[in-house]
Amino acid sequence: MPWNANAYPSSWNDLPTPVREKAIEIGNALLDRGMAKSQAIPIALSQARKALGSSGPADVWVIPHDTGWAVKAEGSSDVRARFETQCEAIDAAVDHARDAGVVVTVQSSDGTIRERQSFKSRL
Repeated sequence: MPWNANAYPSSWNDLPTPVREKAIEIGNALLDRGMAKSQAIPIALSQARKALGSSGPADVWVIPHDTGWAVKAEGSSDVRARFETQCEAIDAAVDHARDAGVVVTVQSSDGTIRERQSFKSRL
């Protein structure tokens, strides 16, 4: 099913409208050529950002938060989602990062960086 203004990968929700529209256009062309969605999503996003000169979505962080864990965009003070366990937060962050083509940084409970994993497109 092709993507459109109302149905597209959830990782594109926070994109500026012109970047999202271009990613939809490029993504549909990739899907029409038989590319799998899992490959088309980061490639379309990367190419849309390049075409429009946008830096694209922010990398995501898994951070200690209140009595649990949270996922937030780099540079933002707003929390995207809260979780009881670090494992749940990491799973959500990785799902988003894989679709968005960004980096996940995981903090330990003391705030030090525990690990980083990149899902950036290598185009």
